[in-house]
Order: sequence, then structure tokens, then C-alpha cells
Amino acid sequence: MLSRIVVRSVVVVAMLSTGGIALASQQAFGAHPSWTGTAAIAPQPEVRAVASRSLPAVPEVALYGDSLSTLAGNDYRWITTDRVTTHWHAYPGTQLANWRDLILRDAANRLVLALGTNDSLHDSAAHWADLLDQLPASRCIVWPKPYEGSDLVRAFNVQMTDILASHPNVHVIDWDARVKAHPEWVLVDQTHYLPAGSLAYAEMLEQAAFTCQ
Repeated sequence: MLSRIVVRSVVVVAMLSTGGIALASQQAFGAHPSWTGTAAIAPQPEVRAVASRSLPAVPEVALYGDSLSTLAGNDYRWITTDRVTTHWHAYPGTQLANWRDLILRDAANRLVLALGTNDSLHDSAAHWADLLDQLPASRCIVWPKPYEGSDLVRAFNVQMTDILASHPNVHVIDWDARVKAHPEWVLVDQTHYLPAGSLAYAEMLEQAAFTCQ
């Protein structure tokens, strides 16, 4: 009878120990998310059998954005942690011309070009036509269609529709339609979003990151 009690105690201790390790790993990973890859957790002797299992390859994407991406960055980071490696390039006020040379040198096979609102202020659709002509037709490119909060963005989107007709490797996510269905997301400047809108933008970027996998 005593031996049975001891065995059960060992099992319970082992279960608690394993659970503690899993929780510690999750907390350690969550505390240090990476924009450019999944965080490495130091191997634990107690879970060597689990650590030795082969895991599916994590997809890789290069994302270029402006202030909308910057504001949605934290939400995007948390909802994609350990699921996609994102090479993040975004800062407020940027347009395609700012990233042109870097995009042309980028080795990532999937590009998310979350740009356009600032391009519309400078009549920069021609820059998009030039860049897309230089990128390989085999490259998967995702373009979130900007919210048409002004006549300038609306005109830019019309130009982009004509340009993209000859580039079937560019996949369009109609962000404009999503925002129009939720006007409560939009700030008075008709460009940026309240927290709910930024979260929705992050979820849209997540969808873009997994396009063409």
C-alpha cells in the first residue's frame, strides 16, 4: 500500500513540475516577443523529449508600412508571436519611395506593402508602377487598399487599380471596405484609428502575412 502512495506522489510531482516548466516557457516567450523571429527558449532537461520534436517551419514575410502600421505594431506582434517571422519596416509619414531601394534588395519571398495613404498626398502612383515592374513576377506581394478618407486617397486607389491589373502576383486586401463598414473606428482626421480600429488593422496585417503561404 505504501509503495502505491509513493508512486502516485511521484506522478503528481512530475505533472506539477512539467506544468510549471510549460508556464515558465510561455511567460518567458510572451515577455520578449521579436519583430524578426521567434524567441529562443533555453532547453530544459525535464522537457528534452518535447524539445526534440520537429516543429513546422515558421513562414517569413517582410512588411513595409507607415504610421498605421506603427500604431498597430504591438497588437500585430502579440497576435503573430511564434507563428510568423516578420521583418518590420515602418515609421510615420513614410511612402513607397522611402523604401524603394530596400524593397528591391529584400530577399523575402513575401512582401506586405501596407502603404498608400501618404503616397496619395504626393501623386506617387507612378512609383508603384515602376517598382512592381522591377520585382519578379514570382514574388508574392500583398497590398492593403487604403481607406478612402479623402478625395486624394480615392484618386490614388483608382490609379492603383489600373496599375495592378498587369500584376497578378499582387494580392489586394480591401481594407477600405472594412473601414467603411465600421466608421466608429476612424478618428476625426479620417486617416488614423481608435484602438479598436488599430486592432482590426493588426488583424488585417496578420491576414496579409499569411497570404500566399
